[in-house]
Amino acid sequence: MQKAVYILLLIISNCAFAQRIINFNLYPTGTLIGIKFTLTAGKDCGGYKILHSTDSLSFSVIEDYAGICGNISANEIRSYTHQTPALNQKNYYKVLLATSESSNIQSVYLASQNADAIKAYPNPLDANHPILSCRVAGSGNSKLKAIIYSQNGKNIRNLELFSKSDLVLVDVSGLSNGLYILEIANGEKPFTTKFLINR
Repeated sequence: MQKAVYILLLIISNCAFAQRIINFNLYPTGTLIGIKFTLTAGKDCGGYKILHSTDSLSFSVIEDYAGICGNISANEIRSYTHQTPALNQKNYYKVLLATSESSNIQSVYLASQNADAIKAYPNPLDANHPILSCRVAGSGNSKLKAIIYSQNGKNIRNLELFSKSDLVLVDVSGLSNGLYILEIANGEKPFTTKFLINR
């Protein structure tokens, strides 16, 4: 019986160790990418590295934090801003702890776009406006895919939209007050804009 309890505790501790990196998210802002993750409570991780790739196979180190990280009694949030991500393609990221634990790979497409590529209005939206109108340059009359992200980069909604003469209507009813990021993909190239709900 004691041996079975010991084995069960060993399995649980190994599972807990494999989950030190949680809430790993990416936040595109202009031509920068914010990276944020949480280290769960536990012993010192002995440092970490943030790695970047443009093909999801060959990664290079963009941040090498060699200091003490982690807290024995509380979760610890870490963040970093990648100043030179690749434009007009996907950027892949992962976090590697000194203990050799690795996060899942996260990716985000970062487009270089001019200010007129997408225009959203009214902005901010109030109680009288549950529909966000967007002019998406070059979308014509087509089917588009869109994602609404929270200001922290969390995927809130995946949408299929239709443009008519470059105009796209996005139903934002049901969203709470706050700042959101809208990404609309016109073929291969996604466009992003921010909008505010203030009801």
